Parts: sequence; C-alpha cells; structure tokens
Amino acid sequence: MKILMVTSSYPLFEGDGTAPFIEAIARGVAARGHEVDLILPAHPRFKRPDEIGLRFFPFTYAPASGLNVWGYAQSLNADHVQ
Repeated sequence: MKILMVTSSYPLFEGDGTAPFIEAIARGVAARGHEVDLILPAHPRFKRPDEIGLRFFPFTYAPASGLNVWGYAQSLNADHVQ
C-alpha cells in the first residue's frame, strides 16, 4: 500500500530529538511493507536520505526563506519580541 504522511516536523538528522514519534510511526509503517512518502517543511538542516519504503519530500512554501517559519517550532521564534 502507498501511504502519504504530512507533518510539520521530523528529525532533521539521525539522532535529532525533533518529533521522534513521527519517525517511529513512518518507519513502523514502512517495516510492514508499505511505501511511505513524507511531505514536510523544508529546513536547511534537514539531512535525511530516503530509506527502503520511506521517501522524503521537503517543500518550500514561501517565496523568501525568512517567511518559511512553519514547522520545527520556528514560528515560536517570532513570539520572543524584545
């Protein structure tokens, strides 16, 4: 079965503590023989190669990199007005 997962966060690299439960779900579904495609926000630190049964599709959704703040809790940075 082909499965599409849409998420606002995913571990940026192996061992990253960002949303490890999403990675566990995706890998668990792939381990059951399904093909999993993950759509997630693009991030400059995202360094994950595709795995067997698991493909990543990071996307940029705003025309300027400074506006791409959805996902990885980046939108919370704007809450720290000084």
